[in-house]
Amino acid sequence: MKITGIRVAGRQWSTENIVLAVIVVTFVALSLVYNVVNPVFEAPDELWHFLNVKYIHDKRALIVQSSNALENPARQEGGQPPLYYLASALVTSWIDTGPMEDVAVLNFRGQPGEIGARINKNVVVHRQEEDFPYRGVSLAVHLLRLFSTLLSVGTILATYAIAMEVFPRAREIWLAAAAFNALVPQFIFISSSINNDNLITLVASLAILCLVKLAKGDASRRNLFALSVLISMASISKVSGLGLLPLSAVVLAGVAIRRRSVALALRGLMAVCTGVALLGLWWYARNWSLYGDPLGLSVFLRAVDRGGVKAGLSFSNMDTTVTSFWALFGWSNIVADSMVYWFYNGIVALAGLGLVFCLISRTRGQRRIESYALAIPIAWAAVMVLSLLAWANVAGSDVGRLVFPAISGISIIVSVGIVSLVKGGEGVPQRAAWRRSGFGVAFAVVAAVGAIMLVLAAAMPILYIRSTYKQGTQFVSDIRATTRALNVTFGDKLMLLGYELSKEIVSPGDSVRVMLYWKALPGLDEKEYDVFVHSFPQDQWRSLDEVDDLLSRDRSALELKGKGSLLRQTYDLKIPVDAPSRTKIRLVVGVYDVQLDRLQAYDGIMRPIGSEVQIAELKMADN
Repeated sequence: MKITGIRVAGRQWSTENIVLAVIVVTFVALSLVYNVVNPVFEAPDELWHFLNVKYIHDKRALIVQSSNALENPARQEGGQPPLYYLASALVTSWIDTGPMEDVAVLNFRGQPGEIGARINKNVVVHRQEEDFPYRGVSLAVHLLRLFSTLLSVGTILATYAIAMEVFPRAREIWLAAAAFNALVPQFIFISSSINNDNLITLVASLAILCLVKLAKGDASRRNLFALSVLISMASISKVSGLGLLPLSAVVLAGVAIRRRSVALALRGLMAVCTGVALLGLWWYARNWSLYGDPLGLSVFLRAVDRGGVKAGLSFSNMDTTVTSFWALFGWSNIVADSMVYWFYNGIVALAGLGLVFCLISRTRGQRRIESYALAIPIAWAAVMVLSLLAWANVAGSDVGRLVFPAISGISIIVSVGIVSLVKGGEGVPQRAAWRRSGFGVAFAVVAAVGAIMLVLAAAMPILYIRSTYKQGTQFVSDIRATTRALNVTFGDKLMLLGYELSKEIVSPGDSVRVMLYWKALPGLDEKEYDVFVHSFPQDQWRSLDEVDDLLSRDRSALELKGKGSLLRQTYDLKIPVDAPSRTKIRLVVGVYDVQLDRLQAYDGIMRPIGSEVQIAELKMADN
């Protein structure tokens, strides 16, 4: 007996609707995990996005771009089109987030964008009030992250709907596209953060859906009105949304030529342009009035902290672009293992092979309308790639997630390739058993790939995000028996009780784990304090390796004092492959504050011993 669905609450649900519901619920559950596990403001530019929302909430006005932090606390994000921020301010209008200056404390040792950074990947110093139950700023952040997730649910549904329109008889492609969209880890990560990309991605996907319907013959007033509203929303969601205007003009022209109706093209263009003029023109007129630049890009770029990044996208940094499309967490400084990227790139490679089969197996004139319709999400994906290239040349930002407004089309293209590969090409006849099975082998393969993607997406927040922000920092009740005592005091702030080493005899290329035990003293205040651990060859002051870190990566120094226990910090020092042989390596520790002033160190009987303390010596193994 063929199972076509189930009946729930008196309504018959088809099999594909049930699977789609499972995909959406799974995505929401994963997004909630990412939302909770990732500390507040530890997503790309999330702090600046939030401060834009807060400014609108507090001032009841839009930011005017300025180098003055009081006038423009959101930095470059203060120049973004305002729709996402206006909606977010409404969502959080009932939450008291306190004074602007108390929202966050920046980690002055933070390393955003530094993929190779070993420590200090946190951009802000995290505080106890961030913990559950959420309140104030923390509550607003997690609520806005949930708002972003709901926007992305709409994107997944739009992807499914576009696939249905393009391939009305290929149910496996509908579900494969929705699942791929929902299970890309970077998409989940951005969907569980405060970022205006989530709104432009939804609006653009819905606009592509309208254009696909238009290409298939739906030139109704309702469809044209929806297209007009969506492109208008896109124009005040992100500047890249303006790319929908020329694409719409091309689609309208194509439909008009096929129908031999100039009136249709004029009516459609009039509807789109009128909508943009009514809903979006004011924003660009404001920019022209304030900055002499309708896009506001000149002042936007002056506010961007490029961190010394060279402008331009090239083969040398293409790896970063691809990595940041699949999985690049934190402030673009937390990567997964290389095998993860091999898996995702392998999916794309197989999809490409399947697309070749699909093209070879198609007959002339076969499903011409489908071809026109599929060309639209493909063209939009191309527009987004060109937009990324242009932005990389201007601002030096080459992150692959910037093409997410085209993720619906990308998901459909990949799904078509995978399904075509399994079926041996779209035009190859399927065996009778496949036809009887409904979804058949194609569905089984897609489900297997989806299952692996699900496991990876579920594991990443624990394996990479949580472990990064918890790594090396642990409150303990006492030192261990193997700890070597030091009892060195730094000012009246901190006492270094002792240390542990993973090894004392090392070879070139080795890594040595150093554990330090800290105790707060009565004089510890609210300043940030940094700890440095350096290694030097004997009788030399050229450092072999060095690590500078906050006293605690996820708690301020004051909370260390209030915790009433000891803090154990862990550091991994590397021994260079060219380290001198037959020598000893000195390990030196010191503390300095936010003004870079080092604290005076005292031994156990309070004699001053300088601002840095040698805690141990390592011996190089004989070759």
